[in-house]
Amino acid sequence: MGPGATAEYVVTGGFAQINSDGVTVLAERAIARTDMTQELLDAMIAEAASVHKAAKEAKEPAQGMLDDAAKLVADMVAMGSEIGLSASQPNL
Repeated sequence: MGPGATAEYVVTGGFAQINSDGVTVLAERAIARTDMTQELLDAMIAEAASVHKAAKEAKEPAQGMLDDAAKLVADMVAMGSEIGLSASQPNL
């Protein structure tokens, strides 16, 4: 990619650091927007829903684990909507 070129990525987890030298992104997953498919989104939402289900079923869930898992599902659904894919939130 040359000067002034841009690239879009679907990023989950992690953070971005922006300064005068550029941008650094540390993420669990980064997928080029052009490679993002409905199948990938569905798998990501199913994975997040599975984490939420496990948190609900845990005998002694860690503090905030259930809320974090629910937020993860909501984030995946919102991401799908933002990039123009059909995202339906699973029954939690």
